[in-house]
Amino acid sequence: GAIVHSPASSHHRIDVSPREVPLTVMALDCLAQGGSGLTALQVARALGLPDDQTDRGLSGDLDRMVRQGLMERDADGRYRLSPEFVLLYGLVRGHPAGHGFLVCDDRDEELYLRPDQMKRTMHGDEIWCGTLPDTVFGRSKTVIVGIARRNIRTLVGKAVRNRGIWHVIARDRRVSSRIRIPATHAGNTSPGDTVLLELIPDSSESPYTGRVIEVIGRHDNAGIQSRVAICEHGIPDRWPEALITRIEKMKGRYIAPEPGKYRADIRDLPLVTIDGTDARDFDDAVYCRSTDTGWRLVVAIADVSNYVKAGDPLDQEAFARGTSVYFPGQVIPMLPQYLSNGICSLNPDEDRFCMVCEMELDDQGQIGEYRFYQAVMRSRHRLTYAQVNGIVVDQDRALRKAHGSVCSSLDGLHALASRRRDGRLTAGALDFRIAEPYFELGPDRRPVSIFARPRLPSHELIEECMLAANMCAAEFLHIHFGDQGIYRNHADPSEENLGQLRHFLRSLGLMLGSSGKPRSADYQALLESIRDRPDIGAVVQSVLLRSLSKACYESKPIGHFALAAPLYTHFTSPIRRYGDLVVHRLIKHALQIPGYRDVDVSMDEPAHVARQCSQTELRADRAVQDVEAWLKAAFMEERVGQAFCGSITGVREFGVFVRIEQFLVDGLIHVSNLGTDYFFHEESLCQLIGKRSGITYRLGDRLEVEVSGVNLDEKKIDFILAGFSAKRAFRHQHARRVRKKRRR
Repeated sequence: GAIVHSPASSHHRIDVSPREVPLTVMALDCLAQGGSGLTALQVARALGLPDDQTDRGLSGDLDRMVRQGLMERDADGRYRLSPEFVLLYGLVRGHPAGHGFLVCDDRDEELYLRPDQMKRTMHGDEIWCGTLPDTVFGRSKTVIVGIARRNIRTLVGKAVRNRGIWHVIARDRRVSSRIRIPATHAGNTSPGDTVLLELIPDSSESPYTGRVIEVIGRHDNAGIQSRVAICEHGIPDRWPEALITRIEKMKGRYIAPEPGKYRADIRDLPLVTIDGTDARDFDDAVYCRSTDTGWRLVVAIADVSNYVKAGDPLDQEAFARGTSVYFPGQVIPMLPQYLSNGICSLNPDEDRFCMVCEMELDDQGQIGEYRFYQAVMRSRHRLTYAQVNGIVVDQDRALRKAHGSVCSSLDGLHALASRRRDGRLTAGALDFRIAEPYFELGPDRRPVSIFARPRLPSHELIEECMLAANMCAAEFLHIHFGDQGIYRNHADPSEENLGQLRHFLRSLGLMLGSSGKPRSADYQALLESIRDRPDIGAVVQSVLLRSLSKACYESKPIGHFALAAPLYTHFTSPIRRYGDLVVHRLIKHALQIPGYRDVDVSMDEPAHVARQCSQTELRADRAVQDVEAWLKAAFMEERVGQAFCGSITGVREFGVFVRIEQFLVDGLIHVSNLGTDYFFHEESLCQLIGKRSGITYRLGDRLEVEVSGVNLDEKKIDFILAGFSAKRAFRHQHARRVRKKRRR
């Protein structure tokens, strides 16, 4: 926000250099310096406008702002700002009800924008607003002065046609206005289609018109959901033609990996990759052997930086994508398939360039010495988690015979992983056991079944290897680059979250450490104490998880709360994460490897890279969550009327959220479907209490629910209590609406 004029301040200048400034804002800045006032002609000349433009537009703009109360005009035609006028710059946040709010960086309070004001702007716009005290309602009166930047360029919505006029209703409900589509820009759209729309600024009352640039498909078609999420969240999924040409040339110049002066030969090591059955790119391989003092662990990672050079077109595209996006049944890769599944992927029985983290660990699994180097490797086997579990846990004879050359290494990995895991948990690392949904899709891409992915000891085996290599990489970066690296930080929980968490835990008779600031070890101790409590275990774990901050990438290390690690980064997945690729380049620079030793590390701008990696990770997470939510709704649509057992996972004043553990699906029981009683919401205790009956619904309570309805457009699932009459629920809802109307 920028203050133009305030009675409490003598500073009247606006810092407008980085922004697109409307003429009205420049006029206000001019008047802020005008003292006793300026005529429209004086303002125009001060702004360098031709005299004729004063009559055409500027005078009208100034008179409009006089009517709005932002300025005054005297009998001599001089304009001056109202004494209490303040100009603010902020971001518009729309609301589905049609109004909006102005969010300013330097103000905690969000300014209200009326529905009629939202006709001039839209969710996501950056705008200039004037504010004046409102003596009637006792709050600031907001007036839109000008639009600085339209941030939404495209949107996804459903096409509708009414009396020959096309409109698009945005899927993002914060964009409440319908977007008008001229007939010439509708293309081959049919009513009800989901379309990708390019927005065009318009001078009419509506702020936008648009043109259809892609017909995605019918809104209820399961096959389009990934494409819808890609378009909605702006995920790049199509390779530029120039890049495709470049990859074709790369294929023709491919040189088989060979060891050399700066690249060791480790092809004799029985390295293996361990991944899921549906994996297509393999960016890590592992090997372990026992020593007199403990273990020697080798983690070999695909050397993507050998092929993707900083600043080239391939690198720029990888930076824009930031991460691979894993939808159910579909992957949007960060790198072209020739690299991600081909020459970079550690495919079995093929020589590959790699970056190695080699570690010496003691008999307690603690890392002693470690080193990084380039190498050429050859994976012996492409193993799945199920196969490794059969070899090291079940001791399956057939599997051990088929993979005899790597069994010794796998046994060592299993023993080492178990020792390291015990040590990390003892040190306070958190062990959340969150079920991850797996979607089995049919030919039409609709879900046939949803179930929790099995968590095997072999998952922990590979996880411990990756954690060890990542911790070594973080320490290496900190030694050589200090606060100019790429780190994965996880901040301590906020005071506000901790206060709410402790209040909830006290209602269950639980404590989180002492009264001081809790450590990760306190969280883990509480998790262990409720692990065998089926009544509250899952709920407390969920509440603990929600109280934590979100991990992110930053150039300065602050530590990782959940891992109880002072330093952490990501080194092990450069095929699918851009941050890992930059970490590889930094390590090579520190190792003085030719081609990297003279590179200016600042060219990668670690802070800029870290922000981009955090933003693209968040973008990918939201897109995947949208698709999964739609698939869950589509799955339950086939089960309307069926009853299931579930647990309350959330309590709000409007109802309770229930999870059906069988399918990991959440739905809402509206408060009107909990009975004819009036329910009070006790937010601090996460419960609803019936006024007359005293019936209480709290987190963790088990309920039998019936699927009463599904809204695919909004990805919402509605439940009622099993045995609760739908007809009775309707009558009760109608009665509530009548009583509410009478109270008004």
